[in-house]
Amino acid sequence: MKRLYGDESHRVRCHDRGQSIGLGIDTAPAGGKRLTNRLLSACTATILLLVAACSDSDDNQGAVPGASVTEASQTTELTDLERDYLVQVSGAWSLFATKSASFRTVFSQAWPTNQRLFDALREAGAGTAWVDSLEAIQQIESPRRFEEDHSRLLARLEEFVRIDAKIGETLDGGDLASFVLLNAELAVVGNMGNLEIDPEICKAIALPAAGNPPCRTIDDLPGGEYGLELELLMLEFHGRLGPRLGVWAPIWRPLADEAEFFQVLEEVEPEVRATIQDALNRLRALEPPAELTADHELLTEHLDTLLEVSARAAVAIQIRDVQAYEKETMTALVTICSTRSALSSDMLLVAHGHFDGGAPCP
Repeated sequence: MKRLYGDESHRVRCHDRGQSIGLGIDTAPAGGKRLTNRLLSACTATILLLVAACSDSDDNQGAVPGASVTEASQTTELTDLERDYLVQVSGAWSLFATKSASFRTVFSQAWPTNQRLFDALREAGAGTAWVDSLEAIQQIESPRRFEEDHSRLLARLEEFVRIDAKIGETLDGGDLASFVLLNAELAVVGNMGNLEIDPEICKAIALPAAGNPPCRTIDDLPGGEYGLELELLMLEFHGRLGPRLGVWAPIWRPLADEAEFFQVLEEVEPEVRATIQDALNRLRALEPPAELTADHELLTEHLDTLLEVSARAAVAIQIRDVQAYEKETMTALVTICSTRSALSSDMLLVAHGHFDGGAPCP
């Protein structure tokens, strides 16, 4: 998925960001059941596989506004040493760029079988895609301002390498379900990692034409401190939820039989419900200013509805009822669209992490 960033005055507008999935059953040429998408909103930040599926309408690359940052990043101009560090980090991260381009080439083609796709991914570098970047960043000495962020960056890369190695094993074993689940896990790590580091580093590691998760910035938002806290909540909510709701990306959906499809959903559905419940609990703990109280109540009702939908979807998954599951995903889409249209423009600025350019509304 492609998200473009530029200077901090630009807001990302990314369409189809993994908020709802609709399913249909078709018959594969080979005669077995294959699942194809009828309605799919799945622009998740797949870090390894980088399917370019959505983009910003601006030409520049820029971070998503919001979320609190360290005092240093708000008040301190970059020194020459810090600029040099960012250049080095950018270069190290870009060692992945060649492989990401190879992955995009793989996903620009149709593959008749799982094995053909898996072989192509292995040849493109899946399984060891992040090793070079990790080794390069391990050699970089961070300036004092970025010491904690550098440690977080290393920890994220180590996690990328660990998950990617498992992906390589699943490709070798021909395990589509495990591959899909690991890819979603990789995306969640990338999404959350970007929200934990200094925006300057986050922008430095953004790859061109790649699935870059949002960065924090220090832009002012409606609602003051409430707005900042809620924006971060919504960014984290989508960062965890999007990859799981969009777990079956279009490129590999046609390769899944019904058993594989539901195997994956059984794994992610508890995490989906837990993510919604956590966001709802955090939202209820916030105290909105008077001008955003009505919006706050609407957003609370929205998450309540999504939680109910998720519970019904879990039942449909348990009994392997594709039509019932599809009905619930359509209900989720409807509530997202209706809530988006009911919220004020100020609240949409704050809650863009969940609503901005999301699922296509009628």
